[in-house]
Amino acid sequence: MKAILKKTILSAAGGSLVLSLVFPAMVLASSAPKLSISSNNDTSAVLKISATSLKKKSVKIKVRIENKDTDTVETKIYSKTLDKKGEGKISVTGLSKGAEYSFQAAIRKTSETDYSDYSGAASLNKIGAKSYSAKLSLKDSSKTSIKLKFTSSSLKKKKAKIKVRIYNNDTNKVETRMFSQTLDKSGNYTINLTGLSADTSYSIKAAVKKSSDSGYSSFSNQVTKKTDG
Repeated sequence: MKAILKKTILSAAGGSLVLSLVFPAMVLASSAPKLSISSNNDTSAVLKISATSLKKKSVKIKVRIENKDTDTVETKIYSKTLDKKGEGKISVTGLSKGAEYSFQAAIRKTSETDYSDYSGAASLNKIGAKSYSAKLSLKDSSKTSIKLKFTSSSLKKKKAKIKVRIYNNDTNKVETRMFSQTLDKSGNYTINLTGLSADTSYSIKAAVKKSSDSGYSSFSNQVTKKTDG
């Protein structure tokens, strides 16, 4: 598409000259799409994209993937033809098991170069998304292990996923471990953290969700324990 601008210039002799300037018309980027999580498993998520101005169009989708646990961000590009409603689904694979993620998407027609603004964020495994109770208490320890009692009175006899955050106070390193277990009739489960370093201080907390949930409870109280020397 071209736009034409005409401008009349008066000459010193009293006449006039009409100039016609031809230049490419400005192409506006698409509007920001809407984004939601359609489904997920331990290491992947299916994202639903909606862009009503791009119905049945071939598009490029740029997805910003933020791992909240490791404070890292990566970007992936996907090619898709949206359906008659302007919707499409893409699968983001290679996620870390149990990690908290935030996704955003920008979109453009395949034939264009400029992306839209990013969508609002869609969260996976978000801490604090559920109101389940979560409590930790110390049971036992050795040179290389710490045993903890986990309790969630909200999830008695429920199949649960427990996310345990382990902070090494001596090295300032953080580790996350996942446990899948049906809690007992009192909502209890024994967590046994093995492979730890001897004579080392650890601070530990845990969050929980039902296996079918996409988000976790808030973290429990923190338990600090030094392994035996």
